[in-house]
Amino acid sequence: MARARGHKIVAITSLEHSRRITSRHPSGLRLFEVADVVIDNCGRYGDASVPLPDGAATGPMSTVAGALIVQLVVTQVCGRLLERGIRPPVMVSNNVPEGDAHNEELWARFGARIRPVEP
Repeated sequence: MARARGHKIVAITSLEHSRRITSRHPSGLRLFEVADVVIDNCGRYGDASVPLPDGAATGPMSTVAGALIVQLVVTQVCGRLLERGIRPPVMVSNNVPEGDAHNEELWARFGARIRPVEP
């Protein structure tokens, strides 16, 4: 659906894991095979990093790696916007005095495109 709307597909996935599994999608394709850009999170097969005595495992590293990767991409995009003289439209913490006023401007400008966080 995203591609049909003219969007690029960016995937964050473990290539080690993904290459070893069979797709459960009717197309037979795996995420990395349909994405325009693939960012390998370097996760291990099965994702979990801490083995448990019964043979199971916990501690999915994709969660940690994914959060780091997304924040690094956002930081790079902001840097590139600043290099072009564009102020990145990022929210400011509501816990600082100027946060509310700054964020209200962004809501007025982009509110129809921003999904509010449900409590």
